[in-house]
Amino acid sequence: SIRMGWKFVEARISDHETLEMVVNVTNVEHARVILTRRGQIRHSYMKRACPAPDANIYKVLPKNQTVWIRLLYHDIFIVRGSCPLLKSIYG
Repeated sequence: SIRMGWKFVEARISDHETLEMVVNVTNVEHARVILTRRGQIRHSYMKRACPAPDANIYKVLPKNQTVWIRLLYHDIFIVRGSCPLLKSIYG
């Protein structure tokens, strides 16, 4: 459930062997607001790109695996962080 004005780019295994979803903020106003924030506020915006708790991705991830989000604005890094850890209902 990516926000309107944001675009899923890819999912990949990062250098740290974690699942990382790359999301591009395509809405210039959203990007400006996020880029003016620091720390936890920036992370709270990033979490809006996390998969919904019932997303299919959790059916294929190992139990208690964390999904990471790399948020970009036209290839400019904004923030990277983890989604809330869900207790897997799939095993």
